[in-house]
Amino acid sequence: MRFFWMPFVAIIIINIIIDIFIYRHFRKQRKKAALVAHTALSVAMIGIIVATVAIALCAGASNAVFVTLMWLLFCYFSIYIAKYVGLIVGVFLLIPKLSSRTRRFVARCGTVAAYATLFLMIWSAAVTPYTYRINRIELASPRLPKEFNGYKIVQFSDTHLGTYCGRTAFVRQCVDAINALSPDAICFTGDLVSRHSSEAHPYRDILKKLHAKDGVFAVLGNHDYDDYMPGITEAERDADRKALRDFENGVGWKLLCDEHVIISRDSARIAIIGTENYGEPPFPKYGSLERAYPNANDSVYKILLQHNPQSWRDEIAGKTSIDLMLAGHTHAMQFLISFFGHSWSPAKWKYAEWGGLYHEKNQALYVNIGLGMVGFPARIGATPEITVITLRSE
Repeated sequence: MRFFWMPFVAIIIINIIIDIFIYRHFRKQRKKAALVAHTALSVAMIGIIVATVAIALCAGASNAVFVTLMWLLFCYFSIYIAKYVGLIVGVFLLIPKLSSRTRRFVARCGTVAAYATLFLMIWSAAVTPYTYRINRIELASPRLPKEFNGYKIVQFSDTHLGTYCGRTAFVRQCVDAINALSPDAICFTGDLVSRHSSEAHPYRDILKKLHAKDGVFAVLGNHDYDDYMPGITEAERDADRKALRDFENGVGWKLLCDEHVIISRDSARIAIIGTENYGEPPFPKYGSLERAYPNANDSVYKILLQHNPQSWRDEIAGKTSIDLMLAGHTHAMQFLISFFGHSWSPAKWKYAEWGGLYHEKNQALYVNIGLGMVGFPARIGATPEITVITLRSE
């Protein structure tokens, strides 16, 4: 599995320095119980890091190994993020000539802040990932035939089924919620699994239940190509890629691998186009809009499914007459702060369009922040999303 060693080692060194600082503080204050608890916790964290490194170097690449690594890292970083917050509040203790009463108050505030942060981390792993929200938007366009006025698309994305380890309850809830919306079309924008097609097997019968008037359409995401499975041969990689494609088609979805379909209402038509993943280095760009729909500037109202929103800036907006692009991929980096109608995520540092609705003149992009998790088994404020898009003709 891919592992970023240099930043990982740097963070560990910083955390060890922080632990030494806290140890010296408790020792100076002669708080024996706190000193013992802190020492025990620090030793446990070192044990977690040793186990994490051992798993990362393990030749076995099963989904259980991958999920175990995710949870070990979550435990480790949850503890240290809480410590960081407590220390940031405790910085006020460096102010000279504080009264002993004020110092006690600041110390208690730091402790409360640390425990509140730890509670937030636990909530973000145990509750938020299993509480979806339904976002509803309307899009009007003079290019949409009047016969398609009110056409309802339900989009979901980035399920990463392996992180549920065969537990089906949440996936079943999402499928039921999507069906209850009575969509004309359902669009899945990639990353069904995290690493291997076998992750999807426990969900076969559930995913078969998805239904829409015009069908369920899907594209592949960067995790659907076995590029995160080192140590396997090209033949094994090709076989598993085929197995995932067969799985999606087998549950009744129309997997669009550089293809398109035409939806008709009487004599009016719209096109749903699907391109393979627009990869970013070090991964290849698999997709081709030219293969999928050779005349991307014709007068047909067109909906493009593409996993990576980066494609929007690079090859869609202002360069084609694609009317609506649906993407996923970002997860909002599984960290989202919403306030007074505004949202912020560190994903904006990497993607200009990272979540929600964007416009470029008469073209629109919607980036769904996904249902599942990868790398970090929590969603801090980034509630799993199902999107309902209703098209209106002007």
